[in-house]
Amino acid sequence: MPLLPNLKIPRKDVQGMKPSPETFSIEKSLNLFSRSSKVIPAGVGSNARLMDIEMCHPYQACTLFAKKAHGAYLTDVDNNTYIDYRLGFGPAILGHSHPATVKAVKDALEGGFVYALDTEKEISVAETIRNMVPCAEMVRFTNSGTESTMAAIKVARGFTGKKKLLKFEGHYHGWHDAVMVTPNHTPFDIPKGRMFWKSREIPQEVRSLTLTATFNDFNGFEEKIKRNHNQLACVIMEPIMGNASGIMPDPGFLKHVQEVCTKYGVLLIFDEVKTGFRVHPGGAQSLYKVKPDIATFSKCMGNGHPIGCFAGTEEIMSVIGPKKVAHGGTYSANPVSLSVCEATLREIRKESNQEKFTSFTKKLMNGMSSVLKQENVPHLMSGHPRMFQWLPTKKKKIDHYHDLEHVDTDIFSRVQFESLRRGVMFDVDYQEVIFSSFAHGKKELNETLDTFSTAVQTAKAAKRTRIDNPMGRSK
Repeated sequence: MPLLPNLKIPRKDVQGMKPSPETFSIEKSLNLFSRSSKVIPAGVGSNARLMDIEMCHPYQACTLFAKKAHGAYLTDVDNNTYIDYRLGFGPAILGHSHPATVKAVKDALEGGFVYALDTEKEISVAETIRNMVPCAEMVRFTNSGTESTMAAIKVARGFTGKKKLLKFEGHYHGWHDAVMVTPNHTPFDIPKGRMFWKSREIPQEVRSLTLTATFNDFNGFEEKIKRNHNQLACVIMEPIMGNASGIMPDPGFLKHVQEVCTKYGVLLIFDEVKTGFRVHPGGAQSLYKVKPDIATFSKCMGNGHPIGCFAGTEEIMSVIGPKKVAHGGTYSANPVSLSVCEATLREIRKESNQEKFTSFTKKLMNGMSSVLKQENVPHLMSGHPRMFQWLPTKKKKIDHYHDLEHVDTDIFSRVQFESLRRGVMFDVDYQEVIFSSFAHGKKELNETLDTFSTAVQTAKAAKRTRIDNPMGRSK
């Protein structure tokens, strides 16, 4: 059943303007999705791009098609322009098409795209990362977050000589076989601690090498490590659950994980693909002052350009090499990606940018909470201001993935959709987080909070109508 059965939206063409409920149309996106579904599996290049929104009916799910993006704004093919808080699932920390990164691409292209040789820039960018990230004594570049976690696990196995790994429920580490167990979107009727594989085609032989634990469960984690440490190469974890509503670690939990891993000879991998260079220039490990053995990065380090890396101590990383642990990649450390990364990290390190970013994200998070309080919507704000989500729930605290079953997804979806058709793009999935960029400022803040307030009021009224009059007919 559509969320808003009586919604009537005229199909007017808007020329790159902020949409409104009266003009909002995604007709061109729907037509493109119909085309793409005939040649692209599920109609999208990544499953995460599917959007279960009202306007997709009768397709049930579809995606919006982008036309262009600049700064804090994105315009779709129907010429609706939005203040963008998805930012490509987080990478565009400087804002879309930032001048420094655009120049970096143009300059790099003049010298060629890829070589079968290394470049001096690879060294200088690795040195920059080493100076920013506590655990980064040595660095290897990749093309994505998934590649980075694959490589980190391989290195951990090569260094320890052990095969198994442990991950936490609801933590996402890419789409390779070893980590597609109890990811986000695990059914909540699966008991805590019970295995759930997102991809059923994964062989049992691979499944048997992955153990799971519950986030923020101090005693349960230590007990599982104690029982299995002789077989465990590593623990891999998101310091902040960026793919599960931004669930934060309890005070002392990350330090506890580090101490337990050290005690039992198990390597600790921080997956900082989302937190890296965002929550702090040195990543979550700098924010929480907990140094892992290995860390993985991507997203923000390229401001939207495909690049990643994994980094660790010299002792551990030295297992990579000929006749040792294999790692390669035709496009890894290509000159274009490195140039964009160099420019992005330069902007991230500027104190003025950090001060502005901190101020904006705190005001946005607090402002949205104030709106919800004013409208008497029970809620909590989950996550760090630089990557957070609002959750309509009566629970006072969210500790682990299974707590998310208490979220009122109906009112959440209504608010996000009402925001979307008024020109503010949040993710329609409550397990994703709200991302801001350096390009978001006072104007965007005021417009976002005004729009969010209207969206909450409209969504509440629609919900009351549905409850009082299930057919949605006017009385």
